[in-house]
Amino acid sequence: MKILMLSPQFRPLTGGYERAAERLSIALTAHGHAVTVITERREMAWAAYEDMQGVRVRRLWCLYRRGLHGITSQCSFGIWLLLHGRTFAVWHVHQYGAHATLAVLLGKLLRRPVVLKLTSSGVQGVDTALSALRFARWHRWAHRRVAACIAVSDETAQEARVFGIPAQQVHAISN
Repeated sequence: MKILMLSPQFRPLTGGYERAAERLSIALTAHGHAVTVITERREMAWAAYEDMQGVRVRRLWCLYRRGLHGITSQCSFGIWLLLHGRTFAVWHVHQYGAHATLAVLLGKLLRRPVVLKLTSSGVQGVDTALSALRFARWHRWAHRRVAACIAVSDETAQEARVFGIPAQQVHAISN
């Protein structure tokens, strides 16, 4: 199966969700799946294309400057998804927020299922994080329409259900 991972932050950045996205991508490749990760290319010194243990990494252009970062990243991701997204069987988004909203909307347009991984709960949970965004209602609406939701803990899974993601679409799977 061809799987697209959307991970705005990815190697060479090495935080918690970046490492989880990397490990999952490598594991899926080891099981015979073709995995491509799209991520931001925040510095020109970072390779635009990379093969990492069988995982294809495609770093997309963005201007990593205050006031421009979000919009340029969203434009790059949107254009890439429109041009290449249909070639993948499933899209897996590694964090809630604006990129997940974009993926859900374009996934609906291109008829591609979107899997959303929820990484945090409580003060960093999905509802709290989305409430802080511009057009919060729009983001919440889109996030409730994912094909599946992976929650890293029972607490995160419960938050997802309370948030409004249908219970049958929420799956508690630890990292």
